[in-house]
Amino acid sequence: MIHYEAVNSPFYNPELTLEDRVRIMNERSETRISHLITDLEKDGNKFQIYPAYTSQFLVPLKIESPAPLYRYAESSSYVEDVYCGTSVCDLMILKGKCGVSTRRCEYTYSYATGRTRGHLASEVVAFELSNGTEVIFKRLIFGCSSIFSQGADKVSGVLGLGQRAGKYYITLEKISVGDKFLDIDPIIFKRIDHQGGMIVDSGATSSYLPEIAYKKLKEEIKSVIGTTLEEFISNRPNELCYYGIVTRDLKGLPT
Repeated sequence: MIHYEAVNSPFYNPELTLEDRVRIMNERSETRISHLITDLEKDGNKFQIYPAYTSQFLVPLKIESPAPLYRYAESSSYVEDVYCGTSVCDLMILKGKCGVSTRRCEYTYSYATGRTRGHLASEVVAFELSNGTEVIFKRLIFGCSSIFSQGADKVSGVLGLGQRAGKYYITLEKISVGDKFLDIDPIIFKRIDHQGGMIVDSGATSSYLPEIAYKKLKEEIKSVIGTTLEEFISNRPNELCYYGIVTRDLKGLPT
């Protein structure tokens, strides 16, 4: 993986200043958080996950049409319809290529404990929703092996598929600067009845807080820094900036 702003990135622009790069970085983060906020207002399918053994999870699903064991040759809905040159076959992660005697999309994928290979096809798959009903995917593309991973904690949860997949909520309990806990009502961080809460998001460079919490944190940092550094007046509302060098001028700043 190459960072967007790295020198060897195809998007690298040597004419941008450090300030330009920070501004663009923040704009990307704001675009992402806006997308997340809009996205969270929509309902998505959430599939039930059950803990099994010590670090495994089971996702109940039905693959049409043979039962109880799946044999693709006996399934009337099994279709070998993923061919070379298609966008799915060309995905880098699958390392898709053409078969020797067929145009079917062959793949090889390595895991920490082994490797799987075969060809891609599609099937009708039904997942059990968390409310006990089912949702059916009429064309789910799959290989001979799939892994659903949600860490090693013995907890139950849901598996999200599609554009709204992969959001993990936490309840932020407190914010501290050094040994001082900020006077913030914890209710603004709690997730109640599928509302509120904090998202763990690795896709945004910046972290985002509710405005009340952000202002409290900002004022405490201003108080700690005091007149040690000269404040830079940003044209972005509520942004706290100072002139200086981070590695030199912020030594001793509380955690």
